[in-house]
Amino acid sequence: YWKFGLSPEFGFYLIFIYFLIVISFVDLSTRLIYNRLLIYLFLFGIGYNLIFRILPWQEVFLGILAGGGSLFSFALLGEFLFKKESMGMGDVKLAAVLGLFLGWKLVLFALFVGFFFALLVGLYLMVPSRQGAPVYLPMAPFLTLGSIFFLYWGPSIIHWYWHLFVPMD
Repeated sequence: YWKFGLSPEFGFYLIFIYFLIVISFVDLSTRLIYNRLLIYLFLFGIGYNLIFRILPWQEVFLGILAGGGSLFSFALLGEFLFKKESMGMGDVKLAAVLGLFLGWKLVLFALFVGFFFALLVGLYLMVPSRQGAPVYLPMAPFLTLGSIFFLYWGPSIIHWYWHLFVPMD
């Protein structure tokens, strides 16, 4: 409400955040991201966007490709480098759904922030073992954190970042 007021965007992103919270807690406790939750969220996002046109369809389509495609690439790279699964496909599907709600620019930054926080937590958890033992980190909470962060402050951050490198007169 603070960001969108009583508007169609408020309902769109309220349901989005509620789903992300549930998905995060499920991932923390079970290490799974259930397809059923992702399908419901995906269908809600498509249907709501059909009615209220929250994001342009090109932005939605590119967001799905950017979110899901980038995490799928990371999953393949991790499997190639570590010779084992390094990221679940639930994370990939979640990233695609995040792209539906955020669009391609915000989802890429949200994924970056999510991975950054996951890296910090992963390094912190590995220090006590002193052996660098592999640490399982459920990614949904970090992707949720990055998504909510960029949902609220993303456009301002992108504008600021862009003007660092491309001065406008």
